[in-house]
Amino acid sequence: MTSHKMEHLDPYLEELYFRSIMSVVDVEDVDGRQIVSVLIGQWNPNQKVSFPLDIIPKEIQVGITPNSFLIAYVNLDVETKEELQFKDFELPDVEVSRYKNRFNV
Repeated sequence: MTSHKMEHLDPYLEELYFRSIMSVVDVEDVDGRQIVSVLIGQWNPNQKVSFPLDIIPKEIQVGITPNSFLIAYVNLDVETKEELQFKDFELPDVEVSRYKNRFNV
């Protein structure tokens, strides 16, 4: 189980993770480290959230590109993006990517 904590939270809140689909906005090099920027519609669809690519398992990092989707369990019951925590990353099924490409969503 991969977990990334941006800030320590109350133990009760740490247990409230929800499977969330994220839209990858960008992957860029910041001071020699690859940073992924995403939108999480289930949390705040208008606020970009960024985290290091290396918190994601190496075997799926190659599939993370701008305009792709990414799935993870996220503690959505927080106020700020600094409080967000991620674990259990995965890529969506191939059919989801085909749908997105076909309909430009």
